Amino acid sequence: MAQWNQLQQLDTRYLEQLHQLYSDSFPMELRQFLAPWIESQDWAFAASKESHATLVFHNLLGEIDQQYSRFLQESNVLYQHNLRRIKQFLQSRYLEKPMEIARIVARCLWEEGRLLQTAAAAAQQGGPASHPTAAVVTEKQQMLEQHLQDVRKKVQDLEQKMKVVENLQDDFDFNYKTLKSQSDLSELNGNNQSVTRQKMQQLEQMLTALDQLRR
Repeated sequence: MAQWNQLQQLDTRYLEQLHQLYSDSFPMELRQFLAPWIESQDWAFAASKESHATLVFHNLLGEIDQQYSRFLQESNVLYQHNLRRIKQFLQSRYLEKPMEIARIVARCLWEEGRLLQTAAAAAQQGGPASHPTAAVVTEKQQMLEQHLQDVRKKVQDLEQKMKVVENLQDDFDFNYKTLKSQSDLSELNGNNQSVTRQKMQQLEQMLTALDQLRR
């Protein structure tokens, strides 16, 4: 079983530690989207050799493009937007220093492996026979913990959706102002309006996506 799939099966306390491993430097979404490919790369070697790090980084961008195409076919606007933002961030931050992202990914994978080992060791020693004085988790407590976890996930999803809406709104406002300026110039110069109409259609599609996300 892939390491990422094993991690998803851990108890809540370990999942909290997993969440702490990730940040904007290496988004968890990217880890999720490209899990098999990421685990197949030798990031430790890339972190020590710049030429290999450069190759792996460009391959990473290629994998992102392929995943973006799949989301495009599925008409998944939210994932398309998130993946496009992630790629832009990676290019702006690591294009000139690919060894840095290699070190970050290598560390995350190592920490994941250590987390799995810790969880496995605790499972072997954590049965009732090994710890007869340990508190028994009641069914009500389990249900409460699951409910809290569901609430946290819903809040995270809502925050993410709000962030996406804000970003899309910013993109729309910028493109609208740009298009209006270009349109005014085209009218003054008597230029062909076909390009303007095409961009207007793109803005309408973006506006539709915004309406869907706000519902």
